[in-house]
Amino acid sequence: IRFGTRLDCYSAIAVHATFSNGTAHLDAFLSDYDGTRSIRAQKSGPDSDVDALTTAMHRELVDRGGLALLESHT
Repeated sequence: IRFGTRLDCYSAIAVHATFSNGTAHLDAFLSDYDGTRSIRAQKSGPDSDVDALTTAMHRELVDRGGLALLESHT
């Protein structure tokens, strides 16, 4: 997931991927610095297209306010 310099060692972000029978399933969690607001997202698709899944996951997290959560500590 591409958040670049917005991430630091205090960022609360996690991504878990599982692969089964040709399908990839991604679960993501992103929280503000004090843990009061968070976003969860899930994506599934062919395991041959993981790059597209991660791009879609990033887009969903951003669209749902992920950048604001990461920048909330300033």
